[in-house]
Amino acid sequence: MIRVAVPTSRGGLEDRVHESLVRAETFTLVELKDGEVKSVEIVENPLPRGALRSWF
Repeated sequence: MIRVAVPTSRGGLEDRVHESLVRAETFTLVELKDGEVKSVEIVENPLPRGALRSWF
């Protein structure tokens, strides 16, 4: 099983990848198994815009 977190603007598989990890509004979490999408979860960025940088 593979889990991928993608920084996105509004979330979801149809959304575009956000150009900045630290300023992404949401993260789209995708779980893959045997090359197929098993689940998709959209999570709001818990920190204010740009504050994620200090979290790393």
